Amino acid sequence: MTAREDQTQIKFPCSRCGACCRLAFLVSESVRGDVVIPNEKGVCIHLRKDNTCDIYESRPKMCKVDAMRPPDVPPMEWYSKSLKACNTLHLGVYSTPRIPIVAE
Repeated sequence: MTAREDQTQIKFPCSRCGACCRLAFLVSESVRGDVVIPNEKGVCIHLRKDNTCDIYESRPKMCKVDAMRPPDVPPMEWYSKSLKACNTLHLGVYSTPRIPIVAE
């Protein structure tokens, strides 16, 4: 298997902290569609108390980091940027970093 093929097998290391779901109100309605609906606190209505998703198997594309990667962006670059964004969301919700971000 080549290094390029190896990269296509990489999956985003979601910690299931729920930070992105807790900030559903930040996503524009045109992107959210009629599936990702924030409640009165701005949290996605599908987020359960244990940070799992009521509609995980049928969740929209915007909730899938791997599916959102543009085809012309290498996986490692996409995941690096996504981890930085994830860390920022985690800081905003929990006031602590999600994971250490490795310098590029």
